[in-house]
Amino acid sequence: MTLFQARRFALPVARFFRKNRRRSGECGAVALLSVLLVALPVGLLATTLTMDELPQQVANGLSTQGVTFTFTVAGSPSTDANYNFPNGGIGALVQDPSLEGNADGILQMDFTGAGTSSLSFSVARSTFGTLSPGFVVQLFDASLVSIGSFPITTNSLASFSEGAFRYSGTPVKRAVVSFPNAGVAPRFAIDNLTYFTTTTPAATTSICSPGSPAPISSSTGTLGVFDPTNATPVAQVDGGLIWPAGAVSANIGMETGQVSFFNAQHAPLGTAMLPGVNSTPAFPSGVLNFSAVRLTPGTTVSFTSGVAGLPQPIMVLSCTDIILDSGSTLTALAPTPVGPEPGGFMGANGSFFSGAGGYGPRTGALPSAGSLYPMVGGAGGNSGAGSAQAPSSPGGEGGPAILLSATQRVTVNGTIYASGTSSPATQAGSQGGGGGSVRLAGLLVEGIGTVNTSGGADSDGVVRSPAGPVEVQAFLQDLFAGTTSSVVIRGSLPVQPLPTGLPTISITQVNSTSPVFQQSGFSNTGSLTQPDVTLAVPSTAQVNVGVSISAPLLPDGTVLAVRAVGTDGSVATDSQALSQSAAVSNLTLNAGVTYQIVATPSAPFVLRPHLAVAANVGPKQPGSAVLAEDRGNPVSGAFPKTPGKAERSDISLTRQWMKAFSVSSEMAGEMAGEVGDDSNNAENGRLVGALQRKLSSNAN
Repeated sequence: MTLFQARRFALPVARFFRKNRRRSGECGAVALLSVLLVALPVGLLATTLTMDELPQQVANGLSTQGVTFTFTVAGSPSTDANYNFPNGGIGALVQDPSLEGNADGILQMDFTGAGTSSLSFSVARSTFGTLSPGFVVQLFDASLVSIGSFPITTNSLASFSEGAFRYSGTPVKRAVVSFPNAGVAPRFAIDNLTYFTTTTPAATTSICSPGSPAPISSSTGTLGVFDPTNATPVAQVDGGLIWPAGAVSANIGMETGQVSFFNAQHAPLGTAMLPGVNSTPAFPSGVLNFSAVRLTPGTTVSFTSGVAGLPQPIMVLSCTDIILDSGSTLTALAPTPVGPEPGGFMGANGSFFSGAGGYGPRTGALPSAGSLYPMVGGAGGNSGAGSAQAPSSPGGEGGPAILLSATQRVTVNGTIYASGTSSPATQAGSQGGGGGSVRLAGLLVEGIGTVNTSGGADSDGVVRSPAGPVEVQAFLQDLFAGTTSSVVIRGSLPVQPLPTGLPTISITQVNSTSPVFQQSGFSNTGSLTQPDVTLAVPSTAQVNVGVSISAPLLPDGTVLAVRAVGTDGSVATDSQALSQSAAVSNLTLNAGVTYQIVATPSAPFVLRPHLAVAANVGPKQPGSAVLAEDRGNPVSGAFPKTPGKAERSDISLTRQWMKAFSVSSEMAGEMAGEVGDDSNNAENGRLVGALQRKLSSNAN
């Protein structure tokens, strides 16, 4: 029975007035006027949902006007909650229609941007009298850290048991509403949801724009300048975020675009939104478009993702320079002890006595290191066996995947941390996470800093997990002489931040025979909280699942390693060779468990020549790749010629950069003193010399 269904016959007149009030602001024959003047901060828009804005539909997965609803029952997505449901009844706080659902479920509301600093709504329960509590609201901030839990008592005000929730304070990114006493009141209804949505204008710059992205980096500059010393506000051309006084560290939320600032004692100094953020996730591909980036000595910038699964990588793009001064740090943080860090996989939970599997691919028995193409971080470590008296250590989280791409120079005199984390030294047998990956791309790449992509230590303190790859791509000159955790891959010219034409592996269909189930046409997110596919409920403790895999750009015969890791710590593996760019893997999975399934090549392979890409071989890190020469079909990158066997004396390429940096041939001649030499080598030397001097003058 739906909420209040037995009383529907008594309410036609009240329902009529309810609709008129929503549309005209009048109520019946009595004219009442109440004016409330509220000063709203710039960029905040007040929104009230009365649940009749959209046609009737399932609430789970619904996004509208800056809020996304998720509804689950017993941890699984459910259709038993509906928006614009007509059987809500008319009460003092909740009116027909409403968002109505099963009280055994949990309703989650996620807000765009940095969240809402004010939140209110009303709830009715399908009973009379008092319920204590009638509902419970849990609030989370932009980093998904709990703000608090608020039980609300409901009472019979007009008829059914109702209550109102009102909050103002720290911005709320997520609200989770549960409904105790479902045996007494099996249904709920929510109405009059009021919140603020945050919008921020994009920054403007004189050197790049969405319509004219910068060379190499492809940055549009919409996030403006990111520099602790910046004093030009976003509203002005070539401005950006202004750090508060005393701030030495900043954390950027990849889902929200919110920046949290801290002083040297790690005390919070407030938050701000990056320019141009108006959706959630703020950076769906992990791309941050700055006009300039500089971290001064003693400053730290970290990136955090709240995705439970495989988050997007960190791709910092700049229309000009990216400079990490000596003593500065760029790193990633995880929301939980097992991750994930942006681009990386989660480590295993340490609460299972029999041990648990870490997420992500494996190199033998160890978590794999990250890769450069595609940008993926390290795999998470397994947890060892424990007991009730001595639980095992969790597995370390995989290191993040990071790209720094600048149109001019990338200078690393500070430290980039993309390492896997270590397993706490409590019980033996738990693994550290695999190292992440880092790529530095620019006209000039230089510096004597540190790029740490090491694997994390196991619970016995020994590092066994592999270090991830580091690649330097310099168009003009590679002067990077810093310390790295693995041998630097050098010699390739910069390519697009997100190269096209790379091979992809995707799961296209999932099926089972008992129970009979088949589904295709879904996303491949790897989310552990919102599964891409929900199978039919089996009658057995385990179910055999067929997973269809498509890999159209990989050569036939390539063996794919398939690994499924469940939230209960269980692991199922299989390997299948591609035939006609497809394979089917069979896995035995536990009922009632969410699994993340990852398919990866089990060994290095050579791509088809027309892709202009070759697999990494020899001393380079497994899983990374270098672009190979293919003159007939140039690589889909930033340049008309292909790297790998790049011709650094190519005058046409250099001339493109002369134009990009506004250096004339005459100026080049004056700067290099070689105007009279007509040879190609001399001309190219003259142009390169001009570019080097232009870079130097820009830096100063």
